[in-house]
Amino acid sequence: MLHGVHRFFEQDSEVKKQFYTRDVTSKLVYNSNHDLFTSTAANKRDTFFCFMAPSLPQPEELPEPCRKHKVVTSSTMEAAKPSLTSYSNRRSELEAFDDTKTGVKGLVDAGMQKIPDIFIHPPDAFDKNSCDKCKEYSIPIIDLKRLDKDLTMDRCPSCEPGTLIVNIADLLQLISNDKFKSVNHRVLAQRIGPRILVASFFRTHFQEELASRSYGPIKELLSETNLPCYRN
Repeated sequence: MLHGVHRFFEQDSEVKKQFYTRDVTSKLVYNSNHDLFTSTAANKRDTFFCFMAPSLPQPEELPEPCRKHKVVTSSTMEAAKPSLTSYSNRRSELEAFDDTKTGVKGLVDAGMQKIPDIFIHPPDAFDKNSCDKCKEYSIPIIDLKRLDKDLTMDRCPSCEPGTLIVNIADLLQLISNDKFKSVNHRVLAQRIGPRILVASFFRTHFQEELASRSYGPIKELLSETNLPCYRN
């Protein structure tokens, strides 16, 4: 995947300019200095992104270097399911995450060349089935509950080039009503060679069909002793 991203940005400008736009509502967006008109200083950073939900782009719509790389947007959902006992009945509410395949097995089925090297263990313990799922693929687990500081790449000696880390992020913290906790983390930029980042973000404000959706804690998780921590 990183190789495909590198190939895209190394293409001739005449090829890349067909994707260039400053309209962030476009399905495919390529630009540099994305905050050119709002920042006090230029921030030279080539960026390409596309919307993966509510409908995936067709392969022919993507730049040629990126067509064979698939992205699974819901990689933590299946692993989190045992800890959210009511999740299986609420899947339709989370369809913005979904790409038909979920969890660690989904990463393998989707054709990714490398399954996760590390799986981040949320502060609240997974049940035995989830841990077994990670062990099945020999994935080391970082237990955030046992870390006395926020997670950083330099505190993970087993991380190697190409490592994929699964982070639950803020939205899963919201819908789980703080059952899962997101942590502040950073990745140290390398000083040699290209600095390439591939990320997946959940957002609704750029697409009208998603902007009207409301997200909040899963109702079945709430009770008189477990009041909602967040509003919808």
